[in-house]
Amino acid sequence: MIVSLNSALLLSNPSLQMSESNTYGLPLVGRFGLAHSLLAWARCEIWCRQHAVPMLAPNWNHLRVGPYLRRERDKREYHRFFRFEDYITGLHRCWLLATLPKVRAVDVSYSVEPDRSKRQLVVFENLVTGNFEQHFHEVAAHSAELLEALQKMTKPRFLPDRIIEGDHIAIHIRLGDFSVAPNDASIRDGVKNTRLPVLWYAEMLDQLRSALGQDVPAVVYSDGADSDLEPVLRLTGVKRAPLQAAITDLLSIAQATAMISSGSGFSIWGCFLGQVPRICFPGQRQIHVLNSGTGVEMEPEVDFNEPIPSDFVQVVRQRLGS
Repeated sequence: MIVSLNSALLLSNPSLQMSESNTYGLPLVGRFGLAHSLLAWARCEIWCRQHAVPMLAPNWNHLRVGPYLRRERDKREYHRFFRFEDYITGLHRCWLLATLPKVRAVDVSYSVEPDRSKRQLVVFENLVTGNFEQHFHEVAAHSAELLEALQKMTKPRFLPDRIIEGDHIAIHIRLGDFSVAPNDASIRDGVKNTRLPVLWYAEMLDQLRSALGQDVPAVVYSDGADSDLEPVLRLTGVKRAPLQAAITDLLSIAQATAMISSGSGFSIWGCFLGQVPRICFPGQRQIHVLNSGTGVEMEPEVDFNEPIPSDFVQVVRQRLGS
């Protein structure tokens, strides 16, 4: 069956009879949430750029039943968001998937030039656990390239308009499929995929504004109901982002001046892509994705009733131009 399919592809597409490369890259994004899925794409994107290797388009077309069963705001239909002009698609992609020997990216040295005499498809996959911890270092120095590539891959109608013109603080409050912790101590111990206390976001915003000496506007990005977010939404100068696609939220967060972060990968990507300084709840930073180059902690963990570090405040003040 595969032989017949390949023969048909060759006959109908002469351009497939001789490939311009022996080595290709393929990101397998999987059925994860957007932030988790993006890491395989990002690793493949950077590896292919570094070694001038053609890249097959990622397949985002996975049915996710959970968001419908949980009645979440975001149904995670990520295939709607993207276009793939810079990647190999269609029959050419099918041909390469059917004929190239597959090699796992973890078995290939990330920095060493690939053996171009071999016909191979280097496959980048996401881990179920420890995905950021194991692989984020491969893309850590490439935020500007990845932001540009992600914006280019995103269909124009999903690119964000500015919710607030000028400086603002992004507040990402992840609820949705995140569980409710039995107590705050377990959150501080680093349990993942857990809701953070909404009152903490409100306290951090009040404290950051007080330290800056100005009521910087704030935008809340969340998959929760307004009633769940009331302690934050009732504060002066806070507005909620409109109901929009997840990729639009992510790229919007990357435009912020500073951020109050959830414990999710979504916050990590918003922070990293825009190089946005963020405040994290104790035990919920997961990984560092910013480096000031000066020793300043750009992603401090701050608990209730603890002061925000003054050097972090100074970084935000500089970004505000004040």
